[in-house]
Amino acid sequence: MPSDAKPQSNNVKNTQSFFAGLLRKKRLLGTVTLVGISLFLLNQFTSGSVTSWFNTTSKPQKFDEFQGMLYYLTKSTELLPAKMNGSEVQNPDIWNKNVHLSNAQWEARLTAMRAQYPVIVFSKTYCPYSKKAKAILAEYALKKQPVFIEADLRPDMAKIKALLRRLTGQDTFPNVVVNGKSLGGADRLTVLHESGKLKKKLKAAGAL
Repeated sequence: MPSDAKPQSNNVKNTQSFFAGLLRKKRLLGTVTLVGISLFLLNQFTSGSVTSWFNTTSKPQKFDEFQGMLYYLTKSTELLPAKMNGSEVQNPDIWNKNVHLSNAQWEARLTAMRAQYPVIVFSKTYCPYSKKAKAILAEYALKKQPVFIEADLRPDMAKIKALLRRLTGQDTFPNVVVNGKSLGGADRLTVLHESGKLKKKLKAAGAL
């Protein structure tokens, strides 16, 4: 056998291994590309549901405590929990009497709450600014009457003030909420009313 036969054999094997490796990489790249195209097309035909799935699984949604507070106070006439400290972040379960709900279940309940109670007003019965806000709202032919939470008639008024301060940046009364969003007090409501923006917000919320 020629002396260079073994090196040539090794070269052939190395060459074969090289091309085999390239072929495997090419197949892998093709598979990855095919999967990517498939996910893209699926995402387009399902209105972004695939992207939404990845987003929701990798980034849990932060619970909106203010919505939880509104849910608790409109669902029943019960006082806020005795051990609750309004200045501290609360576990979402507390707003459903310590019964756990998933994000999807919360979203469904909060959406229903906003549809049923599009206008919620935190007020005081004797407060002139609260009376002014009520008078402004009375000028509209609301399909669904506002829910008035009269803080001065509740033993848990201090907790309500602390929660409003932390969650809306305002602990004075009134605090007018439309479609789950705090609009502010009587002065802010007057500006929105006179500019016509309040009517638009009420319509968008389904109150008009």
